[in-house]
Amino acid sequence: MRYVLCKKGKSGKTSSAGYVYIEEHGWINIELFLDRIRKYVKRFEQELGSTQKKAKLSLNQEVS
Repeated sequence: MRYVLCKKGKSGKTSSAGYVYIEEHGWINIELFLDRIRKYVKRFEQELGSTQKKAKLSLNQEVS
């Protein structure tokens, strides 16, 4: 993925959110993009946490 250009607002319009142009995806609102990343990270952390709990349970069962 290559970032080509950053600007404020689409088509020269003023906006509080910035946009970045990514070759494969076009113009992307940075704030919405960051929110999407946060959701993926949260989901990943939840999956990782449940995996760790399962590993602890199986270790405890093997020791008993």
